[in-house]
Amino acid sequence: LKKLQRETHLTIHASINIFIPKPYSLWENKPMERLTILERKRKLIMRLLTRSRGIKVSISHPKMSILEAVFSRGDRALSNVIYSAFSRGVRLEGEEHYPLSELWEEIAKTINVAEYLERDGERENFPWSFIEHTSQIPITSCKEE
Repeated sequence: LKKLQRETHLTIHASINIFIPKPYSLWENKPMERLTILERKRKLIMRLLTRSRGIKVSISHPKMSILEAVFSRGDRALSNVIYSAFSRGVRLEGEEHYPLSELWEEIAKTINVAEYLERDGERENFPWSFIEHTSQIPITSCKEE
């Protein structure tokens, strides 16, 4: 980014997102990085790039990314967590850089977060394994007559 900015003299806006393994992707059985590692990487990137003129960086918040990973890989046990949070007034407004409230962290302590993040590569029985899906989208041709 620094080299590109120096050579072009453009203002560069970089958006960096934390990798979140998702169901039905090639990476569904890959573990997610631990929070401490994600926070260290985020700090390093921000330290190296935010001082650079002409470069603006936004990076996803590690706690929000972990929450997203838990919800995307979760099972029915999370329904109680979501309902409890909702009942207590917790909302996710969709802001990218909104840090988790203390309440979300308190609720997250009621589940084993690592269980959702550290999937075993050999595991085949995921919470979503019972859902039948097709990976091919039918293509229809359109003819003008």
